[in-house]
Amino acid sequence: MRNKDVDRKSDILRDAVIDELYDYQIDKVEMMVRDMQELNKASCISYPSACPKCGSNSPRWIKGGFTGSGKQLIRCADCNARSTVDHGQLTWYSHQDESKWNTLIADTFDEKPIAHTAADINVNPKTVFRMRHKLLVFMEPLAESLILSRPAELDETFVSESHKGYASEIRSSHKRGGSARIQGISDDLVCLTTGVERQQGTSYIHAYNMGRPKSKEVEPFFKDHVKPGTYMWVDGERCFPALLSQYNCDYHTIKSNTNPDQVNHLNNVNSWHKRIKDLYEYYRGVATVYINRYATLFSLKQKYIGCDIQEIVLKVRKSLRKISQYFFIKDLQTKHIFDECTVMAHREYCKQHSAKPVIPLQNSESINIADMALTF
Repeated sequence: MRNKDVDRKSDILRDAVIDELYDYQIDKVEMMVRDMQELNKASCISYPSACPKCGSNSPRWIKGGFTGSGKQLIRCADCNARSTVDHGQLTWYSHQDESKWNTLIADTFDEKPIAHTAADINVNPKTVFRMRHKLLVFMEPLAESLILSRPAELDETFVSESHKGYASEIRSSHKRGGSARIQGISDDLVCLTTGVERQQGTSYIHAYNMGRPKSKEVEPFFKDHVKPGTYMWVDGERCFPALLSQYNCDYHTIKSNTNPDQVNHLNNVNSWHKRIKDLYEYYRGVATVYINRYATLFSLKQKYIGCDIQEIVLKVRKSLRKISQYFFIKDLQTKHIFDECTVMAHREYCKQHSAKPVIPLQNSESINIADMALTF
């Protein structure tokens, strides 16, 4: 083994273990342990780098008591204003402690139902629904930073438009998970544009339109998530070659009547589509207004594939520490999936998709009763 004449010390390994390892193995183990320690520290909540009240970039924080739910309050010495230590973070304005949020992240990536998570952390399923969608909204910037820079496969898949959790006034209801109203590819299907790298496994999926993709609709995919010059394998979709040429990307078209070989194929992206379809079947459909939030989850699951679930929780918490978002909980339910409001046939109804009929009161006034839809 290693040269025992050289006295090697370590703060992590015992002397008996050091004697059985080579020097490079000792260095590797020590590096792995230190990386894990840094990951654990980085995933914990720390003081904000700037004061949310006065905007000071180098605030001097003073502990200022606790909230009713037990969160640490901190006071800025410059403006004397108090705020919670997690201001603008995932757990901000939440009565649930950090351990429950960690369980929620683990169950979300582990594809567990809302009812299962609610039983695990002992809260109402409606609360878990809001927590899960708050997590998905916070993770959206993580997926938006994904860029395909190595040889990748590009394809699209289609899922049925779903009004899960609320009744549609546009069309008659049908059995969840059933076939579409019109056979073949139509505007009743949501198009998921997908890119998968062959080597590194970086993947990105997003819904930009209903029906077959058009150049104007899916151009943000190529503009924001494909590095110019990236080699692509594509199917016979007509809009892809023009966009790839526009962004200086070489490509090879694999049509349905050609026989794929070991190089020219779309096996990776088709395999990912199969896993997504299986997950949709397990979820019994995903409400179309939330489909891009779950597309974010699919992209990050691919990024962390092969990682232990605890490691995923730590990496997600570390990444989310850099993100600050401010929104109302009610906005989680009314946000549109597409930027272009004219795409979806039920676009106007999406704004009030959980609203029940207006109930008249005795004094001729009326109220609108809304109930959170317990859907995936």
